[in-house]
Amino acid sequence: MSERYQDLLFAAAEEILLLVDPESLVILAANPAASRLLGYPAGSLPGQSITDIECALTDLFFWEEMRAGGGTEDQVMEGLYRRADDSLLSARKTVRRISEGILVRATDIGAQKRAEDELALMASRLRATLEATADGILVLDRNGHVTNMNRRLARLWNLPEELLARHDDNAILQYMADAVESGTDLHALLTRHS
Repeated sequence: MSERYQDLLFAAAEEILLLVDPESLVILAANPAASRLLGYPAGSLPGQSITDIECALTDLFFWEEMRAGGGTEDQVMEGLYRRADDSLLSARKTVRRISEGILVRATDIGAQKRAEDELALMASRLRATLEATADGILVLDRNGHVTNMNRRLARLWNLPEELLARHDDNAILQYMADAVESGTDLHALLTRHS
């Protein structure tokens, strides 16, 4: 492959690509996406220390370990990058030693983190709503697995604590089916797949 094509591929990459000197931890090369995502002028990242832009405490310890010769295997981890405006970029990075230095490939996971946080908030609100209701509520997924239930349901059905602690969905559903006269019908209703 010609050098021109390699340069085109390097410039078109959407992820952060950095080449770091293993002894000084100075950035030797950075692709255009690194400058764009981190808000630095083109060409200004080479010459900076990687520890100036990777700023989480775990990142600092990681880079000191790399300087000492550790990390011979490919490593995948999350880290924080300090942008030029001092805001932070959450990223998932892959670090690999190559003959020319240490290659860092990082992708922005900020949107994923925000989605995970929003999902956790929604789940928390759902749990609070389930517990606040006077009804017993059992939530099953499409495969008939218990995804949620409130304490009111456990009390109404006298579900034993040890059964709840085991998180054995089939045993919980069977216990409920055994507690009623038409247990077979109830079990079929509860385990019917969508």
